[in-house]
Amino acid sequence: MTINRQIILASYAVDAAQPENFAMSEAPIPEPKDGEFLLRNMYFSMEPAIRGWISGRANYFEPIPLGGVIRGPSVGQVIKSHNPDFAEGEFVFALNHWEDYSICSSDAKSKTMRPGMSG
Repeated sequence: MTINRQIILASYAVDAAQPENFAMSEAPIPEPKDGEFLLRNMYFSMEPAIRGWISGRANYFEPIPLGGVIRGPSVGQVIKSHNPDFAEGEFVFALNHWEDYSICSSDAKSKTMRPGMSG
């Protein structure tokens, strides 16, 4: 069985984030339910909003709780789908977590990326 590696918040960042604010965790790879798809994350975006989330401060999202997986935008490939809008093999941009595999659905503001597509 393949493991889903996750980066979790070990402690709140006070100033600049430090390596000790993060930890690696492992969990089983989740299985998509009806209407969901499994995304293999390939690229993660370091958004300025994450700084607030790892400091325990809310902005347009609640802060990440201690022990929670870091949240942020990612691009990945659909590897299993139970959602007619997202086919296996497609590349998708979505707000996920810093982990190898994420569960997504149509209401997750996901967007199919196609070669040559911009913005």
